[in-house]
Amino acid sequence: MKNYFRITAYHKKLNISMIMDSYGKFNELWEFSAYLVEKGFSILEVHRANKFIDGNFTKASQDNDHVILRAAQYGMPDIETNGNKRITVANRYYSINN
Repeated sequence: MKNYFRITAYHKKLNISMIMDSYGKFNELWEFSAYLVEKGFSILEVHRANKFIDGNFTKASQDNDHVILRAAQYGMPDIETNGNKRITVANRYYSINN
C-alpha cells in the first residue's frame, strides 16, 4: 500500500467537505493534493496508509484510474484533537496514527 493516500479537504465556495482516498492513481501524495487544490479544495489533512487508522470504514481496493470519495457533507468536517486526532465527515471517521 505504498501509494495509498487519504485526504480530508474543504471547498469554501461550495461549503462542502470530503474524505477521499487514492490507491494507485497517484505515485506521490503531493500529486493527489495538487489535483484537489486544482479543483478548488483546501487540504485539511493528508496521510499515507501507515499514518491513519481505518475508523468505521476500511481502505478501498486498488484502482489505478479513479479517486474514491469516502464521505462528503455540507460544512466543515469535525476534527477532534483530544488524544488521537479523529476526523469525521458525514458520520464516517478515521483517526490519525501518532
